[in-house]
This record gives sequence, C-alpha cells and structure tokens, in this order.
Amino acid sequence: MGRHKGSLNKSKEENLENKPVEMKTNIEELKKEVPTEQKTVSDITKDISTKEDDVTQISGVGDRTAEKLREKGFITLTDVATTRADELGAVMGVGYAQAKAWVDDAMDKVSARMKLKTAVESDNNRKTIHIFIKTGCEALNKILGGGVSTNSITGVMGEFATGKTQLGFELIVEVIGRLKKKAVFIETEPNTFHLDRLKEIAKLKGLECNWNNLYICESEQIPTPKAQFLQYKVIQKALEKGEEIMLVVIDSFNALFRGGWSRTEMLPIRTREFGEHFNLIRYLTAKYNMSWYLTFQTMTAPRPEQQHVAQAKFGQEHYIVGGDYELHTVDTWLALDKAPKGLGKAVLFDSSYLPRQMCIFRLTAKGLMDEVK
Repeated sequence: MGRHKGSLNKSKEENLENKPVEMKTNIEELKKEVPTEQKTVSDITKDISTKEDDVTQISGVGDRTAEKLREKGFITLTDVATTRADELGAVMGVGYAQAKAWVDDAMDKVSARMKLKTAVESDNNRKTIHIFIKTGCEALNKILGGGVSTNSITGVMGEFATGKTQLGFELIVEVIGRLKKKAVFIETEPNTFHLDRLKEIAKLKGLECNWNNLYICESEQIPTPKAQFLQYKVIQKALEKGEEIMLVVIDSFNALFRGGWSRTEMLPIRTREFGEHFNLIRYLTAKYNMSWYLTFQTMTAPRPEQQHVAQAKFGQEHYIVGGDYELHTVDTWLALDKAPKGLGKAVLFDSSYLPRQMCIFRLTAKGLMDEVK
C-alpha cells in the first residue's frame, strides 16, 4: 500500500495480515472520463445508474436493443418511463405499440419502487435508518443530535490544526472497532493518512480494529478533481458487490478544486464539477445509508466587514473555499476553531433539523474529549 506500512514497531508479517486495503483507480477509466463541462445529461445519468435501473430490466429488451437505447440517451428505466411512446418509437425506429409496451413496463417497474408515506411513517423510518457514530466528546455528540449521522453528509470547515482530520480518524476507529462496519479514507493531499495514529486512538479507546475493513484511496492516484470523482465510482462498485461501507472520509474535499478554476469566469465550470461530485455522493448516501464526512479548507476574509459577516455565520473569521454551492449541499455543517487554553471550539452553524449550537472540546491522543471544568 505504498508509503503507509502500518506501525513500524510491528512485524512485517502482522502488517500483511491486518492493514488497510488500497483502492486503486483504473487509469484507463480516468482517460475515458469526459470533462464535466462537456457532459450531457445522459453522461451524468450514466455516472449514477445501477443495474436495477438499467433498461435491460424492461420486458422484451435484450442486450442489443438496450445498447441502442443507451446510444439514443435512454440510460435508465426512468428515462424510458418519462418519455412519450410516439417519441420513443420515432427515435428507436419501432412501432407505437412496441414503444408503448416499453414505456408502460418501465413505468410499472419505476412506480413499484415509489409510494407516498405519511409524515409519521417517514419519521419512524428515518429514526430506524439513522445510526449515530459517536465521538469521545459528549458535548459534541449532543449538539449533533447524537453523533455524526448515517444517511447524511457532514461538512467540517476550519483552518489548519483545528482537529478536522483527527475527528475523521476517530470516526473511522468507531465504525471499524465499535460498529464493526467498513470505512474508506480518500486522501486528496499527500501524507494526510497515518495508520499509526488510528491505531493509537483505537488502543486508547480499548477497541479491537480489523484494519482490513479500512480502504484507502491514496493521494498519488488523485491528481485532479476528476480523479477524485472516480474514487466515488470505485466505492460504488464495492457497495454494489455487498461491501458494508458505513463511512467515507474525504480529507480534504475541496483541496484539488483550488487550482483549476481560480478565475471568475471559470466559476460556473467549478460549480458544475461540484454538482457532479455531490450528485453521486448524495445518491450513495441515501441508497446505502452511509455517512460522508468531508473536511473543507478555508480562506481568511480579506476585508474587515467580511470578517464580521463570517464571524456571524460560522463563528470564525474564515470562509469556506468553494462558496455557497457547498454550503447549500452539505446536510450538517461544523466549524472548528482554536479556543483559549489549548482547547478547541465547534460551532454547528447549519442543519436542516438541529439548532445552531456551540461546544468546547479537548483534542487529545485519544481523540476529541470534553472540556475539563
């Protein structure tokens, strides 16, 4: 697994038996990946389509017909179900009756997976689905409503050395050691992942971890945001094969976006790239009841009046790199900052269901802990 060889104090044999698994990106797939700004609706649909949504599920549609449908832009059952039969027939060169049979069958299969729920049914289902990954800081767990939730995207912003990466490490240890599920760490910056540090947290928490349940996407295979996007596809394939991945940590999410689209006229392209990333992340989050923990780099507000606005919004004088699109897309937002006496401050500044709150924490060798009064 490259440079991350595990604890230097352990034998080589032990490291071979119990170490994180490296997730590899297919270089040929990266070469074939269409630039986001050139993608059509069909291209984007392909990125999140699954076998159960494929047009081969339509009665009477074999592999050759399915390939022709895809070539014409009909990638999923929904694509066919939402098309008029006469239009589909004209595009595919078949009669109205045949096209209507395809549309009706696709509509039946799509609608069978959908139903209206009462508010009570939906609420009970959500309470059953959500699993909370707890930190060692009860004050932080409390303001998060119980911990970092599955079926949700959690964003953490803050300048360097405020605890963003350490919190991600602690969540990984909890998932692997306590919840006995699997996790993925996407390393977009060199030398961010350190197995020795995770082992230290696990040992101090008294948790036995099978590190084979941790997958690593190393920074050396993620040179661009497009390559970063391909890591999500690798994860998607693992999930479709039945891997019980509960948590994905991306550290940091926006680091690679800073260089490619810095000029003002390129911001729409950057926003579209953000959109493609979050489309797939949100889809996988909901489908597999996962938790995505994303760290975000920040920048200092250049003018005093902007610093006051940032302080009011985030509880600190920094802005997230990437702007409002990210702020609107992440479900739960935390801002980490340094506090007096070597402590840290966490501000929950945005959530769809939690109030704005703040807590103080200690960053220790064991992870995040409560403030000692």
